[in-house]
Amino acid sequence: QRHARTPKTAPHCCAASAPASAIKMAAAESTARTVALHPLAIVGVSDHFTRVSVGGSRQGAGSPVVGLLFGMQRGLEVDVVDAIEVHLTEATKVDAAFLEQSKSLYTEVYDDRDLVGWYAVAPAPTANHLALHEEFVKYNESPLFLLMDPQPQPDAKDLPIQVYETEVHDLKTVFATVPFQLETTQTERVAMEAVAQTGCTDRELMLDAHVASLDTSLKTLSARV
Repeated sequence: QRHARTPKTAPHCCAASAPASAIKMAAAESTARTVALHPLAIVGVSDHFTRVSVGGSRQGAGSPVVGLLFGMQRGLEVDVVDAIEVHLTEATKVDAAFLEQSKSLYTEVYDDRDLVGWYAVAPAPTANHLALHEEFVKYNESPLFLLMDPQPQPDAKDLPIQVYETEVHDLKTVFATVPFQLETTQTERVAMEAVAQTGCTDRELMLDAHVASLDTSLKTLSARV
């Protein structure tokens, strides 16, 4: 099943405090590609953020949450089916050795998938994200960038996610939003219903705000699948 998702620009409150370049990045819109986003990828990004926030990751608490998106790409049609973490050596540099090892191990297990993009967790795209995006061009000539808002509104009806690609406007490389559809298999629907009905653990309660927003996202996602 596919459920259409209409892209939206960054909230005014985020754009007001963002650099001018970030505002421009969020303003452009692309419609050439077709992106199908699967639940496992969304849960993977949320889980990574939670582990970093509560100290359950090898990364220190508060470290940037950045990772790889895997899936299938057929021309302009892209299926994003999974997400795994990756490490940075600095704000705009990926740990290449760690990335290549993770990519190799993943594609050995899932030989029908490849690296189709990357993800981060932040309220809106920034110039650092644009610089970091260039790191992934080495592995996919036109990678997707999935951005998850860590603090969505509690009553939000849409998933706190935007998907971007880069385009050149007025001789400048900018992010352009890409519409995506939520696609699920029967197995994924069963799994999402189970996750949405699972209560929070004591450890997760350390981050009440994030747990609440994640719970909202999971319920929204479950309702759509």
